[in-house]
Amino acid sequence: LFKEGMVRCPGIDFLADEVEADLKATFFGKRLSDLYIDPVSAVKLRDALLSYTPEKGALGFMHAVCATPDMMNLYLRRDDREIMDQIVMDRGKELLFPVPDLDSPDYDYFLSELKTAMVLDAWISEQDEEALLKASGIGPGDLHNKVEVGEWLLYSMRELSNIFNKDCYPVLPKMMTRMKYGVREDLLELVSLKGVGRVRARSLFKKGFTSITLLKEAPVNDLAKIIGIGDLLAQRIKSQVDPLFVMDKKARNAEKAALKEETPAKERGQTKLFDF
Repeated sequence: LFKEGMVRCPGIDFLADEVEADLKATFFGKRLSDLYIDPVSAVKLRDALLSYTPEKGALGFMHAVCATPDMMNLYLRRDDREIMDQIVMDRGKELLFPVPDLDSPDYDYFLSELKTAMVLDAWISEQDEEALLKASGIGPGDLHNKVEVGEWLLYSMRELSNIFNKDCYPVLPKMMTRMKYGVREDLLELVSLKGVGRVRARSLFKKGFTSITLLKEAPVNDLAKIIGIGDLLAQRIKSQVDPLFVMDKKARNAEKAALKEETPAKERGQTKLFDF
């Protein structure tokens, strides 16, 4: 911990390795404690932040979170290796960590991390969920677990960026939202609406409703005609984007019923890492 800058021994740092040394947590160490992540994960995320440059793509962040011990990576099947080797050749420059030597014992671990990162990259690129599960050989629960842990680690990375690379700070909230909803960056505004997920957001986008402003200007009947939206959700969307819009009685009753079914967070208890 001392060598990684998480604790210090005020005034006598050369004694930090002594058993009875009076160690104090650094700001890095305190943030690590608050974030509930493995110290090794914190070091990995720190190193990724330090190597970040604006030209790096989303895959670099996906691999960074998968390179931590807090992420349970996917098993590397025999026929995966050739595919992963090709991805290393094609997209290795996007990563925030150097690629281990082919003969290194760490290379197979790296490929396992990369396989998991590619699943997350496909998720935030809006690949069809069923196709993604089939291609990766995992179940829905496995995917959702990776997404939830990935979102938490991206949040941790964002918090650490205040210490190690402030240029990353505005980038990481977008990555967190993309991870949560499984969307490309152009849908970030639409998925902020209640009742609108990755599929409905893309349906709205394809019909030309690409922003909150355009939704506010749109007639509710036009929204209701879109596949996956319907009259009730169209009114719910309009009520969120236009403070002057008034839902009809049926929609209001449906909204009240939906609110009653939502259990308050205090009663529900902690169900996700973000409930800490």
